Amino acid sequence: GAMRGAGFPMGPFELMDLVGLDVNLAAARSIWEDLDRPDRLRPSPIQERLVEEGRLDLHADINTYLEEFQIPDTYDRPVTLAHLMTHTPGFEDWVIGLFGTEEGDIRPLGDILSEQLPKRVRPPGEAPSYSNHGTAMAAHIVETVLGKPWVEVVRERVLDPLGMDHTTFLQPLPEPLADEASKGYRYGGGALQAQ
Repeated sequence: GAMRGAGFPMGPFELMDLVGLDVNLAAARSIWEDLDRPDRLRPSPIQERLVEEGRLDLHADINTYLEEFQIPDTYDRPVTLAHLMTHTPGFEDWVIGLFGTEEGDIRPLGDILSEQLPKRVRPPGEAPSYSNHGTAMAAHIVETVLGKPWVEVVRERVLDPLGMDHTTFLQPLPEPLADEASKGYRYGGGALQAQ
């Protein structure tokens, strides 16, 4: 596997077994195999499955999937899902609404992206540069195609098949998971203080 080839002494499934991770190993192998195909482009397993199902096209203009906003045609080439997944869409990048301290700060991804649409600063495919916007757009495209929020898609297609009952993308954390969450700490006054 990829972990063994990267200098790890064992593969991911031996490691899961060794540390006693309580996951569905058959589902984990299936998802891991999606990530361990050196002959293919590496979109996330969710986008790759949707491509295999014929619901997404890696090389189509992403504007065909976007409803709340459109990417301007600044350059001759459109931005594609392949560009988003390889961090080559040519967007400027800055941190989008990733962090919030109030429940009201959590809003639909399409709303955030339409309000904070990045500028296109280079033609797509020209240079790799990590893109928060591109990653968020790829997730939003999945939301649009499936008609479900990203958190539900991740739960249905990744977390549930792996048996990860104590993992969620939901914010705020639902009960009883909120009671199990670790607390953040800050160093101040010579000691760590729970936040």
